[in-house]
Amino acid sequence: MAFSNGGADYSGHLEIYAIGQTRPFTNIVEIFSPDKLYIFLCKIGGYFKLDFYHFNILCASIGLAGLYIIIIRECKRPSVVLSYYMLFPLVDSVIQKRFFLASIVIIYALVTLRNKGKLFWLKYIILVVIAAGLHSSTIFYILLLPLDFVSYKALKKWITFIIPIVLIGLSSIPMIVGRLFGGSIKVYTYFVNQLMRLDSLYKVFAFVFVQLIFLILHYFLIDDQDKDIDFYRKLDVSMMIVMPLYYYNSVFLRFYRTILPLYYMKISERYKDNHKYNLRTISLLAVYSAYIIWMFLFSYVLFGKIGFDVLVKGLFVYNGFLGGRL
Repeated sequence: MAFSNGGADYSGHLEIYAIGQTRPFTNIVEIFSPDKLYIFLCKIGGYFKLDFYHFNILCASIGLAGLYIIIIRECKRPSVVLSYYMLFPLVDSVIQKRFFLASIVIIYALVTLRNKGKLFWLKYIILVVIAAGLHSSTIFYILLLPLDFVSYKALKKWITFIIPIVLIGLSSIPMIVGRLFGGSIKVYTYFVNQLMRLDSLYKVFAFVFVQLIFLILHYFLIDDQDKDIDFYRKLDVSMMIVMPLYYYNSVFLRFYRTILPLYYMKISERYKDNHKYNLRTISLLAVYSAYIIWMFLFSYVLFGKIGFDVLVKGLFVYNGFLGGRL
Protein backbone atom coordinates (compact mmCIF):
# COMPACT_ATOMS: atom_id res chain seq x y z
CA MET A 1 0.00 0.00 0.00
CA ALA A 2 2.64 2.52 1.08
CA PHE A 3 4.86 1.86 -1.95
CA SER A 4 2.17 2.15 -4.61
CA ASN A 5 3.50 4.06 -7.62
CA GLY A 6 0.84 3.65 -10.27
CA GLY A 7 -2.28 1.78 -11.27
CA ALA A 8 -5.96 2.62 -10.90
CA ASP A 9 -6.76 6.17 -9.74
CA TYR A 10 -3.07 7.04 -9.26
CA SER A 11 -3.10 9.86 -11.82
CA GLY A 12 -6.08 11.44 -10.05
CA HIS A 13 -4.16 11.53 -6.79
CA LEU A 14 -1.13 12.97 -8.55
CA GLU A 15 -3.35 15.76 -9.85
CA ILE A 16 -4.71 16.49 -6.37
CA TYR A 17 -1.16 16.60 -5.01
CA ALA A 18 -0.19 19.11 -7.70
CA ILE A 19 -3.21 21.27 -6.84
CA GLY A 20 -2.11 21.23 -3.21
CA GLN A 21 1.20 22.89 -4.09
CA THR A 22 -0.49 26.08 -5.33
CA ARG A 23 -3.70 26.15 -3.26
CA PRO A 24 -3.70 29.10 -0.80
CA PHE A 25 -5.23 28.72 2.68
CA THR A 26 -6.29 31.77 4.67
CA ASN A 27 -7.76 30.33 7.88
CA ILE A 28 -8.19 27.10 9.88
CA VAL A 29 -11.91 26.83 9.07
CA GLU A 30 -11.03 26.60 5.38
CA ILE A 31 -8.46 23.87 6.10
CA PHE A 32 -11.08 21.68 7.80
CA SER A 33 -13.77 22.18 5.16
CA PRO A 34 -14.67 19.13 3.00
CA ASP A 35 -11.69 17.73 1.03
CA LYS A 36 -9.45 20.64 1.96
CA LEU A 37 -7.57 18.98 4.82
CA TYR A 38 -6.06 16.45 2.42
CA ILE A 39 -5.09 19.24 0.02
CA PHE A 40 -3.50 21.09 2.96
CA LEU A 41 -1.49 17.96 3.79
CA CYS A 42 -0.39 17.87 0.14
CA LYS A 43 0.79 21.46 0.52
CA ILE A 44 2.81 20.50 3.60
CA GLY A 45 4.30 17.56 1.66
CA GLY A 46 5.38 19.97 -1.07
CA TYR A 47 6.88 22.31 1.56
CA PHE A 48 9.16 19.45 2.65
CA LYS A 49 10.07 18.72 -0.99
CA LEU A 50 8.29 15.35 -1.09
CA ASP A 51 7.08 13.99 -4.40
CA PHE A 52 3.73 12.21 -4.35
CA TYR A 53 5.32 8.75 -4.14
CA HIS A 54 7.10 9.58 -0.87
CA PHE A 55 4.14 11.60 0.40
CA ASN A 56 1.94 8.52 -0.11
CA ILE A 57 4.46 6.32 1.72
CA LEU A 58 4.17 8.63 4.72
CA CYS A 59 0.36 8.94 4.64
CA ALA A 60 -0.29 5.24 4.01
CA SER A 61 2.12 4.25 6.79
CA ILE A 62 0.33 6.53 9.24
CA GLY A 63 -3.05 5.18 8.12
CA LEU A 64 -1.96 1.54 8.44
CA ALA A 65 -0.40 2.23 11.84
CA GLY A 66 -3.63 3.87 12.96
CA LEU A 67 -5.69 0.91 11.78
CA TYR A 68 -3.36 -1.56 13.50
CA ILE A 69 -3.44 0.37 16.77
CA ILE A 70 -7.25 0.37 16.73
CA ILE A 71 -7.31 -3.37 16.03
CA ILE A 72 -4.86 -4.39 18.76
CA ARG A 73 -6.63 -2.13 21.27
CA GLU A 74 -10.10 -3.43 20.47
CA CYS A 75 -9.61 -7.18 20.00
CA LYS A 76 -7.43 -10.06 21.13
CA ARG A 77 -7.00 -11.70 17.73
CA PRO A 78 -5.64 -9.07 15.33
CA SER A 79 -4.43 -11.75 12.92
CA VAL A 80 -8.04 -12.76 12.18
CA VAL A 81 -9.07 -9.15 11.55
CA LEU A 82 -6.07 -8.44 9.33
CA SER A 83 -6.63 -11.65 7.36
CA TYR A 84 -10.22 -10.63 6.62
CA TYR A 85 -9.14 -7.07 5.83
CA MET A 86 -6.46 -8.23 3.39
CA LEU A 87 -9.11 -10.13 1.45
CA PHE A 88 -11.66 -7.32 1.57
CA PRO A 89 -11.31 -4.36 1.30
CA LEU A 90 -7.50 -3.96 1.15
CA VAL A 91 -7.43 -3.60 -2.66
CA ASP A 92 -9.85 -0.66 -2.49
CA SER A 93 -7.82 0.88 0.34
CA VAL A 94 -4.68 0.87 -1.80
CA ILE A 95 -6.44 2.47 -4.76
CA GLN A 96 -8.67 4.97 -2.92
CA LYS A 97 -5.87 6.62 -0.99
CA ARG A 98 -7.78 9.64 0.35
CA PHE A 99 -10.80 7.58 1.30
CA PHE A 100 -8.57 5.05 3.07
CA LEU A 101 -7.20 7.75 5.36
CA ALA A 102 -10.70 9.11 5.98
CA SER A 103 -12.03 5.61 6.67
CA ILE A 104 -9.49 5.04 9.45
CA VAL A 105 -10.71 8.21 11.16
CA ILE A 106 -14.32 7.01 10.73
CA ILE A 107 -13.51 3.61 12.24
CA TYR A 108 -12.02 5.34 15.27
CA ALA A 109 -15.04 7.66 15.42
CA LEU A 110 -17.41 4.66 15.44
CA VAL A 111 -15.34 2.97 18.17
CA THR A 112 -15.72 6.21 20.15
CA LEU A 113 -19.47 6.18 19.51
CA ARG A 114 -19.70 2.56 20.62
CA ASN A 115 -17.61 2.99 23.78
CA LYS A 116 -19.38 6.24 24.71
CA GLY A 117 -17.46 7.95 27.48
CA LYS A 118 -17.30 11.63 28.32
CA LEU A 119 -18.55 13.93 25.52
CA PHE A 120 -18.42 11.01 23.09
CA TRP A 121 -20.92 12.71 20.77
CA LEU A 122 -18.69 15.80 20.49
CA LYS A 123 -15.63 13.66 19.81
CA TYR A 124 -17.59 11.81 17.15
CA ILE A 125 -18.59 15.04 15.39
CA ILE A 126 -14.99 16.33 15.46
CA LEU A 127 -13.66 13.06 14.03
CA VAL A 128 -16.27 13.03 11.24
CA VAL A 129 -15.33 16.63 10.35
CA ILE A 130 -11.65 15.60 10.18
CA ALA A 131 -12.53 12.60 8.00
CA ALA A 132 -14.63 14.81 5.69
CA GLY A 133 -11.62 17.11 5.38
CA LEU A 134 -9.75 14.12 3.93
CA HIS A 135 -12.66 12.92 1.79
CA SER A 136 -15.92 14.87 1.66
CA SER A 137 -18.14 11.81 1.20
CA THR A 138 -17.48 10.70 4.79
CA ILE A 139 -19.68 13.54 6.05
CA PHE A 140 -22.34 10.86 5.47
CA TYR A 141 -21.41 9.27 8.80
CA ILE A 142 -22.76 12.23 10.73
CA LEU A 143 -26.12 10.53 10.13
CA LEU A 144 -25.03 7.78 12.54
CA LEU A 145 -24.71 10.15 15.49
CA PRO A 146 -28.25 9.42 16.81
CA LEU A 147 -27.48 5.68 17.12
CA ASP A 148 -27.02 5.99 20.86
CA PHE A 149 -30.23 7.93 21.32
CA VAL A 150 -32.68 5.58 19.60
CA SER A 151 -33.62 2.00 20.42
CA TYR A 152 -33.05 -0.89 18.02
CA LYS A 153 -36.80 -1.43 17.73
CA ALA A 154 -37.47 2.24 16.95
CA LEU A 155 -34.57 2.37 14.47
CA LYS A 156 -36.01 -0.53 12.46
CA LYS A 157 -39.30 1.35 12.20
CA TRP A 158 -37.53 4.54 11.10
CA ILE A 159 -35.49 2.74 8.46
CA THR A 160 -38.63 1.03 7.15
CA PHE A 161 -40.14 4.50 6.85
CA ILE A 162 -37.07 6.30 5.43
CA ILE A 163 -36.02 3.87 2.67
CA PRO A 164 -39.31 4.16 0.70
CA ILE A 165 -39.05 7.98 0.95
CA VAL A 166 -35.48 7.85 -0.40
CA LEU A 167 -36.62 5.56 -3.23
CA ILE A 168 -39.48 7.93 -4.11
CA GLY A 169 -37.13 10.92 -4.11
CA LEU A 170 -34.24 9.09 -5.79
CA SER A 171 -34.19 11.46 -8.76
CA SER A 172 -33.79 14.48 -6.41
CA ILE A 173 -30.70 13.17 -4.61
CA PRO A 174 -28.14 14.55 -7.14
CA MET A 175 -29.64 18.04 -6.82
CA ILE A 176 -29.63 17.92 -3.01
CA VAL A 177 -26.07 16.58 -2.80
CA GLY A 178 -24.96 19.05 -5.48
CA ARG A 179 -26.20 21.97 -3.39
CA LEU A 180 -24.46 20.63 -0.27
CA PHE A 181 -21.12 20.19 -2.05
CA GLY A 182 -21.28 23.01 -4.55
CA GLY A 183 -21.69 20.88 -7.66
CA SER A 184 -18.27 19.23 -7.34
CA ILE A 185 -16.89 16.91 -10.01
CA LYS A 186 -17.44 13.97 -7.65
CA VAL A 187 -21.16 14.71 -7.51
CA TYR A 188 -21.24 14.55 -11.32
CA THR A 189 -19.18 11.35 -11.36
CA TYR A 190 -21.25 9.53 -8.76
CA PHE A 191 -24.75 10.70 -9.65
CA VAL A 192 -24.92 12.09 -13.18
CA ASN A 193 -22.30 10.37 -15.35
CA GLN A 194 -24.16 7.51 -17.07
CA LEU A 195 -20.88 5.72 -17.82
CA MET A 196 -20.36 5.17 -14.09
CA ARG A 197 -23.85 3.80 -13.48
CA LEU A 198 -24.60 0.09 -13.13
CA ASP A 199 -25.99 -0.99 -16.47
CA SER A 200 -28.85 -3.15 -15.17
CA LEU A 201 -31.20 -3.44 -12.22
CA TYR A 202 -29.87 -6.97 -11.71
CA LYS A 203 -26.50 -5.50 -10.78
CA VAL A 204 -28.13 -2.93 -8.51
CA PHE A 205 -29.92 -5.73 -6.67
CA ALA A 206 -26.67 -7.70 -6.53
CA PHE A 207 -25.10 -4.92 -4.45
CA VAL A 208 -28.20 -4.70 -2.27
CA PHE A 209 -27.98 -8.44 -1.58
CA VAL A 210 -24.24 -8.16 -0.84
CA GLN A 211 -25.02 -5.80 2.01
CA LEU A 212 -28.06 -7.75 3.21
CA ILE A 213 -26.04 -10.98 3.42
CA PHE A 214 -23.45 -9.20 5.57
CA LEU A 215 -26.28 -7.96 7.81
CA ILE A 216 -27.72 -11.47 8.19
CA LEU A 217 -24.34 -13.07 8.92
CA HIS A 218 -23.51 -10.40 11.49
CA TYR A 219 -26.89 -10.93 13.12
CA PHE A 220 -26.16 -14.62 13.73
CA LEU A 221 -22.43 -14.34 14.44
CA ILE A 222 -22.55 -11.71 17.18
CA ASP A 223 -23.71 -13.24 20.44
CA ASP A 224 -27.04 -11.99 21.80
CA GLN A 225 -25.37 -11.63 25.21
CA ASP A 226 -22.54 -9.45 23.90
CA LYS A 227 -22.36 -6.12 25.71
CA ASP A 228 -22.15 -4.25 22.40
CA ILE A 229 -24.84 -6.20 20.56
CA ASP A 230 -27.23 -3.23 20.49
CA PHE A 231 -24.65 -0.99 18.80
CA TYR A 232 -23.75 -3.53 16.11
CA ARG A 233 -27.37 -4.38 15.33
CA LYS A 234 -28.28 -0.69 15.04
CA LEU A 235 -25.22 0.10 12.93
CA ASP A 236 -26.04 -2.62 10.40
CA VAL A 237 -29.70 -1.62 10.16
CA SER A 238 -28.94 2.12 9.88
CA MET A 239 -26.52 1.47 7.00
CA MET A 240 -29.45 0.14 4.96
CA ILE A 241 -30.11 3.76 3.96
CA VAL A 242 -27.13 3.38 1.61
CA MET A 243 -28.80 0.69 -0.49
CA PRO A 244 -30.98 2.96 -2.67
CA LEU A 245 -27.82 4.78 -3.76
CA TYR A 246 -26.58 1.69 -5.62
CA TYR A 247 -29.03 2.74 -8.31
CA TYR A 248 -26.60 5.56 -9.12
CA ASN A 249 -23.23 3.97 -8.53
CA SER A 250 -21.70 0.87 -6.95
CA VAL A 251 -19.04 3.15 -5.42
CA PHE A 252 -21.45 3.78 -2.56
CA LEU A 253 -20.64 0.32 -1.24
CA ARG A 254 -17.61 2.07 0.25
CA PHE A 255 -19.87 3.48 2.97
CA TYR A 256 -20.71 -0.01 4.18
CA ARG A 257 -17.24 -1.36 3.42
CA THR A 258 -15.76 1.16 5.86
CA ILE A 259 -17.56 -0.30 8.87
CA LEU A 260 -16.54 -3.91 8.16
CA PRO A 261 -13.35 -3.82 10.30
CA LEU A 262 -15.58 -3.14 13.32
CA TYR A 263 -17.44 -6.38 12.61
CA TYR A 264 -14.21 -8.23 11.86
CA MET A 265 -12.95 -7.25 15.31
CA LYS A 266 -16.14 -8.40 17.00
CA ILE A 267 -16.39 -11.66 15.03
CA SER A 268 -12.73 -12.47 15.79
CA GLU A 269 -13.88 -13.00 19.39
CA ARG A 270 -15.68 -16.15 18.23
CA TYR A 271 -12.28 -17.76 17.57
CA LYS A 272 -11.14 -19.59 20.74
CA ASP A 273 -7.68 -20.45 22.00
CA ASN A 274 -8.72 -24.01 22.86
CA HIS A 275 -10.21 -24.49 19.37
CA LYS A 276 -13.37 -26.02 20.87
CA TYR A 277 -16.43 -24.98 18.87
CA ASN A 278 -19.95 -26.22 18.58
CA LEU A 279 -21.26 -27.09 15.11
CA ARG A 280 -23.28 -23.85 14.80
CA THR A 281 -20.26 -21.62 15.53
CA ILE A 282 -17.85 -23.43 13.24
CA SER A 283 -20.45 -23.43 10.46
CA LEU A 284 -21.09 -19.69 10.80
CA LEU A 285 -17.37 -18.87 10.87
CA ALA A 286 -16.78 -21.05 7.81
CA VAL A 287 -19.64 -19.39 5.93
CA TYR A 288 -18.44 -15.90 6.91
CA SER A 289 -14.85 -16.64 5.85
CA ALA A 290 -16.10 -18.07 2.56
CA TYR A 291 -18.22 -14.96 2.05
CA ILE A 292 -15.22 -12.66 2.55
CA ILE A 293 -13.36 -14.68 -0.09
CA TRP A 294 -16.41 -14.33 -2.34
CA MET A 295 -16.37 -10.55 -1.76
CA PHE A 296 -12.78 -10.47 -3.00
CA LEU A 297 -13.80 -12.34 -6.15
CA PHE A 298 -17.02 -10.33 -6.58
CA SER A 299 -15.31 -6.95 -6.18
CA TYR A 300 -11.97 -7.46 -7.92
CA VAL A 301 -12.22 -10.42 -10.27
CA LEU A 302 -15.72 -11.29 -11.50
CA PHE A 303 -17.63 -8.02 -11.37
CA GLY A 304 -17.02 -4.51 -12.65
CA LYS A 305 -15.59 -2.78 -15.70
CA ILE A 306 -11.94 -2.58 -14.64
CA GLY A 307 -11.03 -6.13 -13.70
CA PHE A 308 -8.36 -8.19 -11.97
CA ASP A 309 -5.40 -7.04 -14.07
CA VAL A 310 -5.83 -3.40 -13.09
CA LEU A 311 -7.24 -3.73 -9.56
CA VAL A 312 -5.21 -6.62 -8.14
CA LYS A 313 -2.31 -7.36 -10.48
CA GLY A 314 -1.65 -3.61 -10.67
CA LEU A 315 -0.89 -3.55 -6.93
CA PHE A 316 2.15 -5.75 -7.59
CA VAL A 317 3.15 -4.30 -10.96
CA TYR A 318 3.07 -0.72 -9.65
CA ASN A 319 4.88 -1.20 -6.37
CA GLY A 320 8.21 0.46 -5.62
CA PHE A 321 9.07 -1.98 -2.81
CA LEU A 322 8.70 -4.92 -5.22
CA GLY A 323 10.72 -3.13 -7.87
CA GLY A 324 7.65 -2.10 -9.84
CA ARG A 325 7.34 0.73 -12.33
CA LEU A 326 8.12 4.30 -11.39
